[in-house]
Amino acid sequence: MASWPSAGCAADGARMTVRGQGGPHVSLREFQITYHVPIQGVGEPLVHFWLEHLGDSSGVYGFRVLSSDGQTVHAEGRRVNVNLDPATLRPTPFSDETRDAAQVLAA
Repeated sequence: MASWPSAGCAADGARMTVRGQGGPHVSLREFQITYHVPIQGVGEPLVHFWLEHLGDSSGVYGFRVLSSDGQTVHAEGRRVNVNLDPATLRPTPFSDETRDAAQVLAA
């Protein structure tokens, strides 16, 4: 299964790095979640997470929260992040390193 760590990405506190270099400075623009079935009891739900679209300066991720056997969808949704220039806080293109790393999550 593809993941950010398998692409050389790591999170240290609130900052992400890509292959040991500074990572994107992203801001959450949109978050949508639909709850279908409550999670009851103790267990480890699965989270299916993928990249639906990567534009110049924004990315759209989809996700599903599943039962541990993968048979029940408890919730699903999407998240839109915008890459910001840390100095101006204006949208800025993702680096080539971030784009390469994001391909492991491509739908």
